[in-house]
Amino acid sequence: MIHRFKCILKIFFGLMIVLTAIIAYRNSFDHLYELTFLSSFTCGLVFLTDGILNCVLSKKIPTIIFQALIVATNVVFCTCIWTLLGLHTFNFSGAFSFLHAINPPVFLLLYLFTTRLEIRSKKEYLIRIFASPVIIMGYLLFDIIRYCVTGNLVYGLISTEHLTVVSVLLIGIGFYFLMAFMAYGLQELKLFIQKKCDAHD
Repeated sequence: MIHRFKCILKIFFGLMIVLTAIIAYRNSFDHLYELTFLSSFTCGLVFLTDGILNCVLSKKIPTIIFQALIVATNVVFCTCIWTLLGLHTFNFSGAFSFLHAINPPVFLLLYLFTTRLEIRSKKEYLIRIFASPVIIMGYLLFDIIRYCVTGNLVYGLISTEHLTVVSVLLIGIGFYFLMAFMAYGLQELKLFIQKKCDAHD
């Protein structure tokens, strides 16, 4: 009964998140490369697919994929802080309010309460932490390549005036370890909640 309920939650919210991403960008198809769209659409699609696989075939998508996506969506959620501090302006009108402020917490709750994280060794524990930033780091690499071609960063959150190969490498290394630290915190939170839930089953 609980298993089926979790499947329904994944399918419902997965579909909702995919739809909000499409609705938000329905008139901006030339901006589908933005992390806001890619993270929401991909994460929604993964949860939707996982819910269907759980219900129909009793199969599941590897948890590491969820872990990597959650790191990416949390970065999007942190853009809310930039807006609140007045450091940058993001679109919170219409469906964009879902993409920036609602969908990321929904992803996190779905990940914490509807997925299962099995860690068999200390090595796997560490691998998951350091592998989780792969999606957001891949996007950062894309942003740098795009900057080299167009002269513009996707969001323009940092000044490009003094960007050099050395500064880009330092930013990349610092950002990677920051994301790994986030992945560590999320993994510990997941294991803690999972343990509490198992104790009440």
